[in-house]
Amino acid sequence: MREQFFATLKQLVALAEDFPTREFDEAAPEEVTKNRLLRSLFRALGYAEQQVVPEYRIIGDEVDYLLRTSRPLLFVEAKSLIDTAPNLFDAHREQVLRYIRNYRVSPQQAEMERPVAWILLTNFAQFHFIRVNEDAPSFSFRLDELLARRDELWELLAPENLEAGRIDELYDQQQKAPLDQRFLADLKRWRLLLANGFAFRNQSRPLADLTLASQQLLDRFLFCRMLETYRLVEHNKLARAFVHYEALYGEAEQEKSFAEVLKETLFAEIKRDFNTELFVQPHCDQSSQAGCVTRR
Repeated sequence: MREQFFATLKQLVALAEDFPTREFDEAAPEEVTKNRLLRSLFRALGYAEQQVVPEYRIIGDEVDYLLRTSRPLLFVEAKSLIDTAPNLFDAHREQVLRYIRNYRVSPQQAEMERPVAWILLTNFAQFHFIRVNEDAPSFSFRLDELLARRDELWELLAPENLEAGRIDELYDQQQKAPLDQRFLADLKRWRLLLANGFAFRNQSRPLADLTLASQQLLDRFLFCRMLETYRLVEHNKLARAFVHYEALYGEAEQEKSFAEVLKETLFAEIKRDFNTELFVQPHCDQSSQAGCVTRR
């Protein structure tokens, strides 16, 4: 299958480099790109027809394809081969990130035992792989380098490789050192955002109390995410709680703080089920009741 993919890829690259433009006059350019190039690519990779699910719905939107085997593997958003954008991701960033945001809080993700972790944006002339918890591509290819990087493309897209998590292994190898530094920087930034949110509504409280409260709330968030990662609570339950909070309280004149709502719902559930003292912290709870954590 691998060698067959390489042979087909060579043919498809040649077709894309000298594509008969008259075909775009007879049908929508995006559909021509899908039918003549992308569907052929999927077949060469080893996907059966029923494993390429078209127009997969994500909270009111439709991504062009969901690639799957026995489980969902990868979203694909297709654009036209004759899209003239120098960088396809920059041109369609808003749409792709909207898909990602909607998917992360969608009921479909909560129902998946192993949620989809990647979306591919492509018009065949460009390939951009974006992780669903990030806002920029981790891997990108252009038409003139597809053949030279054919092994890497196979590693990223073949169904057996996606099934085995090869794309995540390559991501970890690429990102390991920077990720450690970025995570520490993110922790500091999140702690500052929480402290500023508490300070806005708790202006008479000592700085030490607000700092402690922000660290306690951050610890709770991290613990919730850990439980989600190990599927001990529903995946992305914390993010969905925030979406519901904005829908209920976002326009209210006397809004409840998000932290206070969490204390009454998700935090109470985790405290009950896991018997942890992490959710019995007076500084955090008092600051949450007095005001609101900074919103987006």
